Amino acid sequence: GTPSYTGSVAGSCAGYSGQSGYAAGQSGYAAYGPQMYASPYSAPPSLTAGLPDPQSVERQKAGYLRSLEEQEKQNQSALDAQKGQHLEYIRSQAEQQRKQLFMQIDQQVKQQEMALSQQYNQQLLQLNQQYHQQKSALEQQAMQLSMEYQQKSMQEEMMKKQYQLQKEQYEVQQRFAMDMHKLQASQSPSYVPPPVAQGGSYVPA
Repeated sequence: GTPSYTGSVAGSCAGYSGQSGYAAGQSGYAAYGPQMYASPYSAPPSLTAGLPDPQSVERQKAGYLRSLEEQEKQNQSALDAQKGQHLEYIRSQAEQQRKQLFMQIDQQVKQQEMALSQQYNQQLLQLNQQYHQQKSALEQQAMQLSMEYQQKSMQEEMMKKQYQLQKEQYEVQQRFAMDMHKLQASQSPSYVPPPVAQGGSYVPA
């Protein structure tokens, strides 16, 4: 600190009193020597009293910095935790919405599949009905044509048989007439046999 002015004066006075043995030995002179008076000057007030010194300031600053860093870390940790909670909430909401959307899409797909299956079954039933109707009509037409062919074939066969029978009868009659003519001609030259009637032919039942 700053040296006190009174201390220096007291020191100089103490030095002054011990300088000369002569002065100390003269008792009479010592009784009537110079007297010490109070200094008219007072010591200056201490301007740094109560103020922290630079070392204390550095120590306090370091402590405050550590406290600020710790508080900053805690605040950042709290902010990170809050961010994580918000992210978790957002992702959870997104996952729920995604599941709901997938459920809606899956339900729509199932409804469309069901509608398509119903439409397919109806169209398949119509196709089967048309197929059976056309098949029945075709079979009936084929049966009618077959029956008609059989009838025509039987009729044609009967006509052939009738023709053959008529032809044979005609040939028999012709041969018989010729034989009769020859026979009559041999018996009587003037005899002329009557003509053979060529009317309807006989068909046995």
